[in-house]
Amino acid sequence: MSLSPRAHAWNCGTTVFIQIQGNLSICLGDSVILSGPVESGMTYVWKNASNPISGATNSSLTVKTAGDYRLVISSGGCTDSSHALTVTTKTTGVNAQHTPNGALEFCEGSFRQLSKRIVSGAGSYRFQWYRNDTLIPGETGSQLYITEPGSYTLQLTDINNGCVAFSPTPTVATMLPKPQAVISPSGPEVFICEEDTVTLSANTAFIKSYAWEKDGMLVWDQSTFEVTGGMYRVIMVDSNNCTDTSDLLTVTELSRPTATITPAADTAFCDGQALVLNAATSDTGIVFRWKNGNTAIANASQDSLVVTHSGAYSVVLSRNGLAHCADSTSEIAVTVHPLPQPVVTWNDSILSTDQPY
Repeated sequence: MSLSPRAHAWNCGTTVFIQIQGNLSICLGDSVILSGPVESGMTYVWKNASNPISGATNSSLTVKTAGDYRLVISSGGCTDSSHALTVTTKTTGVNAQHTPNGALEFCEGSFRQLSKRIVSGAGSYRFQWYRNDTLIPGETGSQLYITEPGSYTLQLTDINNGCVAFSPTPTVATMLPKPQAVISPSGPEVFICEEDTVTLSANTAFIKSYAWEKDGMLVWDQSTFEVTGGMYRVIMVDSNNCTDTSDLLTVTELSRPTATITPAADTAFCDGQALVLNAATSDTGIVFRWKNGNTAIANASQDSLVVTHSGAYSVVLSRNGLAHCADSTSEIAVTVHPLPQPVVTWNDSILSTDQPY
C-alpha cells in the first residue's frame, strides 16, 4: 500500500494518520518510510508492537524489517496513537553473490568464467551482468565469460515477487599482458644450405619456459635451438603463467648448385681467336665467379666466359644470398697456340724461309 506523500493534520483525541512511502511488503534489503504529521511542539515515539524503538523519536521512520509499527504523538498534554501498520518481508527475497569475487587476474587473449550463486532465497530468477556499473547487453545468463578488465557485478530479479538484488562484492578483473613470442631470424621463411644448420632464438625477458615445435612435434625446451630444415614455432610461458605462440617459421634447405662447362669449339686454337665457355646449370638464382687456376677473373660473373688465353678455367657457383652455399666445376684446359713468325730471305732469284709449314 502506498499513500499520498502529503501527511494529514492531527487533532487531539483522534487517531494519528501515518503516511506510507513505498510498499508495506518489502524485499530483503529494501525499506519503507513511515511518516506522521509535522507540527510545532510535537513529540514522537515509534513502536514495534508495544515496544518503543530506541532512538526513533522523529516524525518519520525508515523500516527495513518485518513488524507491527505504530506512532505515538504528544503535544500540549494530549497523546494519541496511530493504528498499527504491519510491514512484512518477502520470504522469497533473493540475496545473490557470484564466484569468483574480489580481485581476479587473467591473461591477455584468454577468458575467465563468472557464475551466479544464490546465498538465500528460492525460486526462479532473471540475471543481468554489469561491467563498471554499466549493463552488458545480452549478458542475461547465469554465467559470464570475461575477456577484458573491469569491475563485474550480477543483478538477480526474483520472477515471483520482483525483488532485485546485486551481488555485494564485485569481481575486479585485471588483464595481464601476454609475452610476445618472436623467433629470430624472422620469417616467414629462412634458407640454409644442405647439411648446414641455423640457430633460432626467442626473446627471454621474464620468460619461465619454452616449448619448441618442429613440424608439429615438441622437440626442445631452451631459448635457443640449432636446427635443420623444417617448420618451427615456439610457445612461451612468462612469470605470470601467460602464454603466447609465435608465427610459424619455415627453414628450407637448398642443395648446392652444380654446373658443367661446355666449350663452344675446340679448346685448342690459335692466338688471335677466342673461345666461349658456357656454364650449363638447371639451378636458378645463381651467382657465377669464373677462375683461371686459383685466380678470380675480374668482372666475370655471367654464365659464359670469352677466353683468349691459355689456362685452366673453372666457375664457382653460389646461391644468391647464401654465399657459402657454393660449389665449383672441374677445370677445363684451354690451349692457345702462338702464330708462326717466318723469316724470309732473298738469295739472287730465290725467296726462302726458315719456318717449315
